[in-house]
Amino acid sequence: MAIQTIFVQLKNPSKSKQKQWLYEQQEFVSTVNTCVKRIINDEKLSSKNVDADLKAVIKNEAIRLAKKAVSDFKEQKAKIIPTFKNSLGVRINDQNWSNVEKNGRWYISFTGNHGKKTLPVMESSGVKTFFPWLTKKHNDCRRTISF
Repeated sequence: MAIQTIFVQLKNPSKSKQKQWLYEQQEFVSTVNTCVKRIINDEKLSSKNVDADLKAVIKNEAIRLAKKAVSDFKEQKAKIIPTFKNSLGVRINDQNWSNVEKNGRWYISFTGNHGKKTLPVMESSGVKTFFPWLTKKHNDCRRTISF
């Protein structure tokens, strides 16, 4: 199976949506860094035992990213265990987002801590090419989007 990564730029989100997004991004980074420390101490993690103000699927993304960082260090693929910075984007995956086409424009709808948000996206060639395949009628595609 081929994997296609699409980076999507949001189009003019409101100030409240920007604040929510930044809060969740900072919470995500903090969660990843905390998970790294716990995984180094051989602790088994799941979304139930990770204390963060995030949805379970986002916690699981943080755990996967932390496990990858630690395994890369242990396998000597990385010289140090990284400390993730606030610029790390939140990964929204197919468990908590969908794309919607309205009046010929594409939107991303995702569930955050404060309810469901629908945001317009900048319509790049990647969006125009691949978003039609990421609709519910094409459920066989594995989907992950990074912002």
